[in-house]
Parts: sequence; C-alpha cells; structure tokens
Amino acid sequence: MPQQVFWKDTNLTFLGCNRNWAEAAQLSDPEDIIGKTDYDVLPNREVAERFRQQDQQIIDSDMPQLHLIAPKVRSSDGKTIWLDISKIPIHDANQNVIGILGVIEDITHRKQAEEALQAEQEKTELLLLNVLPTAIAEQLKQSLGILQDRHSHALIAENYDEVTVMFADIVNFTTLSSNVSAPDLVGLLNRIFLVFDDLCEKHGLEKIKTIGDAYMVVGGLPDPRPDHAEAIANMALDMQQEIAQFLTYEGQNIEVRVGINTGPVIAGVIGKKKFTYDLWGDVVNTASRMESQGVAGKIQVTEATYERLKDKYHLQQRGIVEVKGKGTMQTFWLTGKR
Repeated sequence: MPQQVFWKDTNLTFLGCNRNWAEAAQLSDPEDIIGKTDYDVLPNREVAERFRQQDQQIIDSDMPQLHLIAPKVRSSDGKTIWLDISKIPIHDANQNVIGILGVIEDITHRKQAEEALQAEQEKTELLLLNVLPTAIAEQLKQSLGILQDRHSHALIAENYDEVTVMFADIVNFTTLSSNVSAPDLVGLLNRIFLVFDDLCEKHGLEKIKTIGDAYMVVGGLPDPRPDHAEAIANMALDMQQEIAQFLTYEGQNIEVRVGINTGPVIAGVIGKKKFTYDLWGDVVNTASRMESQGVAGKIQVTEATYERLKDKYHLQQRGIVEVKGKGTMQTFWLTGKR
C-alpha cells in the first residue's frame, strides 16, 4: 500500500499532505487540508485531542515516534484496518523544530498474515504437546532451526541412568476383535486407554505410545524423579482396579497383563513429518518380555524393579523364568502396597 504523508507546523496546523493521505481523510484535493487542524478532519474530538497531544510531545521533546501500530475503524465499511504510524520533528537550518512530518502505512494485510501465522504456530505447538512430553516439545522447537544437515532428523536424544518402563496389554484382544464391529472395538479400546491416560497424568508419568492393544508408559523421564518405580507400581495397581469396570460385548470381564522393568534407557525424538518420542535399550525390551510372558490379571516385575519396591509393596516370587532373548531370570508378582 502507498504511504500516506502529512506535515504540520508547531501550532499543529496542517501545511500539506500527499494524495493518499487526502483520500484517506476523504478530501477531494490535498490542498484542502492546508490551514486545518485535527479537529476539522476527525469526527471524534477526543481522538483529535489525543493526536494533538502526541504531536505536541514530539515537538516539545524533539524526539520521533517510530512505527506505532494502531487500529482504525474505517468509516466507509466499518472494518478495522491496522496502521503503522511514524512521526518525526522537522528542523530548520539551525536545527530548530519548525513542525512535524507524519508517515502512515496501511499494514492490515501484514497484520492478518502475522495473526494467521501465530494461529498456525499455536496449532503446531498444541499438536507437539499432544505427541511429545512438554519439556521435549520445548527442546524440539528450539532445535528445529539448528539441524547440522538436512539428513539429520534425530533432533533430540538423551541417556537416562535409571527409569522404570511398563507395558500393559489387554488380554485376548485379538479374539475380541473378531467378534465385534470395528467402531465398537475402537470405541471400547479408546475408553480403556482414556482411563489409562488419566492414571498416567494422576501419577505424573509419561505415556510413550500405544501399539495395537498394548500401552507403554515410563517413569523418571523427561524429568528425573527418585520414586519412578513406585509411581509405575501405583499406576499398575490402579489399572487392575479400573479395568474391572469394563466388560466385553458378551459380558465377559476384561483383564490386563502387565510387565515392568527398571534401568537405563535412551530417549529421543525421531521422524521428519511425524515426530515420535520413543525409548530404546535392553530395559525396554525386557519390560516388554515381562508383559508378553506374564499372566492375565497379574503384574510381573524384574529383580531390578523388585529391589526398588520390596520395602513398600507386597511382592511374590514367581521363580526362574526363561525369557526370550535373555535366558533365565528371577521375576516377581506385584500384588499390592504394604
């Protein structure tokens, strides 16, 4: 948009303007402004007085006002436009202030573009927070602009010395899925996982992902906490209680099989178009084995987790178990709090 320009003397009387300013002021000719004041061209006296006070301050202080962003309601159609207003003192050859020069630019399109960009950024942040832990989402936003090359998509990776990982699986879900419609099946699974999500939030844990009918959660990251094993144990016990309220469409009880392990992991964000926050390490694989080689309705934990829970929880020794990929392991059943 072309700029609108006007100039006044030290009495705040207009000495002239360009055609763009005259058209905006609804004047037929730029010369029509000569000798007039803001009171003559503005319908609202309070607005005119405010402009005059601003102009007088610029003249008195001999300091410019640069890029003031202000809204204006257009009288022709009632729409709000945005203006970028700059005013600077005019000096004579001896550097005395003899007036003021104003430059106005309609930046409505730019303002709308900025607001649209802000709205999109907020949507993006909300999406990030839906798939990533808050602290990781903040790290990701900061690191997006500093990738070393375009092939580097592992934006964030961190070692954690000790966390507790839990896998929970809905027992016989595959059989259940063959007996009900897809909408009913997904609806039931969604209701169950929403309850698990609430428990995750209640205990301050981090949901990592769902894989089919399996639910993965971790304690102790991204913010380390000393009671990560206890928090996971409490959620596992709560899951057993909550799942009891659900029935299959044939009226049968639904059970979960839970596996827990404690130890070091690597956590990070991978992906290019769809970011994923995930965990890697032997601890994760073993936690998954604790679930898959467990028993319906029970919570199986490794010896590492047992050592962190034994003083505050009831645990029963299961015995030596042959674990795929690990050989024999001593495992325990978590049955409740002391």
